[in-house]
Amino acid sequence: MTYSHIIRKTLNIKDKNIHFDPETYILEDETIKEITYKVFEATLTYMPKACEKCGVVNHAHTVIKNGKKM
Repeated sequence: MTYSHIIRKTLNIKDKNIHFDPETYILEDETIKEITYKVFEATLTYMPKACEKCGVVNHAHTVIKNGKKM
């Protein structure tokens, strides 16, 4: 089993296109409003066909998979 598989299973992430790099997958703890969180860094390994929110078609790399989701 890989780190990606174990982390996806633990966090109940169904998307197989999310890859956790074993060198950088876990960052330092982060405290927000006096609550400490574990922060994981991952990469989305595919190019989206269109924007999920507005539906703009991705031609010539106009849609960038950028940002974060909880």
